[in-house]
Amino acid sequence: MAEKTQVRAETEPWWAEFVSLYKTVPLRELARRFGTNSRRLRRAVQRSALDEEPEKVRESEQRLGTLPDASLADDLDVTVEHIQGARLRRGVAPFHPRAPRRTKR
Repeated sequence: MAEKTQVRAETEPWWAEFVSLYKTVPLRELARRFGTNSRRLRRAVQRSALDEEPEKVRESEQRLGTLPDASLADDLDVTVEHIQGARLRRGVAPFHPRAPRRTKR
């Protein structure tokens, strides 16, 4: 009989949605919604340190990747590492400003 290996919840396509709903929807409901069990989600939360993330970082989740990590850290009065960790856990790419367009002279 072939063994079924469990994929970490953090690598699932629905992980970003889970992170945004975490702490607002009960864990059992989230487990039901994403077709897994609450123990798997609880362990993933521990591995990804979501409980250790400052509340103001969670509230500013939509700003991640829209400006440099250092600028956002200054705005929220947290460390750059808090911002980088939050961005990486959610799979958000770092901020890269667009280069100005060159015009012909």
